[in-house]
Amino acid sequence: MTAGAFEDREVRPRFGQGNTTFRAAGGEDGIRQLVDSFYDLMSSKSEYNKIYRWHPSEEEARDKLARFLCGWMGGPRRYNEKYGAINIPKSHAHLPITNVERDMWINCMNEALNQQPYSDALKRYLIEQLSIPAEHVAVMEKRNGWAETAASSADVGDWDFGAFTPTGNDAGKALDSCRSCHAPLTETDFLFSIELCRRGVNSVTRR
Repeated sequence: MTAGAFEDREVRPRFGQGNTTFRAAGGEDGIRQLVDSFYDLMSSKSEYNKIYRWHPSEEEARDKLARFLCGWMGGPRRYNEKYGAINIPKSHAHLPITNVERDMWINCMNEALNQQPYSDALKRYLIEQLSIPAEHVAVMEKRNGWAETAASSADVGDWDFGAFTPTGNDAGKALDSCRSCHAPLTETDFLFSIELCRRGVNSVTRR
């Protein structure tokens, strides 16, 4: 193969590695533009009215999502700086989310992505990764010494992560975004406190 052939080949970035996704999305400014498009669509299109009404403060919702996506894509952890550690299940527990509402959110985000000057590869990657939490099982485990062999640039101590399909196969998920979100757990040895376990037991016994 000639040198010219190498130069003509498309160089595809490895999204999910380090801050590659963050940079490809245009950094913080690009992410805020994406979030603005997302909420502009949600607030103006009737098919998204149900999930739009779940946001009592649109300004805060825009800020929280932009800050979350910043860290999720491998950039600075802006959400933690302002709002503290994020707990996505807890923050959405009060909402009646089914597959219908999930699909509304994903469809709205897909429309917003298509309004951005992103490459097709980045758009596909982002919508696939944002869709994964509802379709796969994620696992966290901590073992002494894992930090020394970690392939990720995200500092999560000795924790590591995996994602699997319902059949037990590797889901092929880029896990750097998981690591960046769970960075606040670096020094902890457990995912659940005794208080959270008590709440779970109490909620079951009351049924």
